[in-house]
Amino acid sequence: MLRLLRYVGLGALIAYFFDPDNGRRRRALARDRIPAFMRRGSERAEQLAHAASARASGVKQKVKQRGEEEPQPDDVGVPVAPTAP
Repeated sequence: MLRLLRYVGLGALIAYFFDPDNGRRRRALARDRIPAFMRRGSERAEQLAHAASARASGVKQKVKQRGEEEPQPDDVGVPVAPTAP
């Protein structure tokens, strides 16, 4: 059944692009639009990769800073010197 649908779809695509009235125009449009579509997809992928890299760098810096924090002194157990009267 899936094979039949595949062949029907392929036949419809061939009929669409090789139509005697508008086939030449449709092929020209496809020839222009497909590379533009691929180029935009590539640019979008580069943007997403850059954003992911920046986000990972930010997380790395947060983790690094969190590990560098100096512990706050604890007042419990610290002897207090007597004050002079």
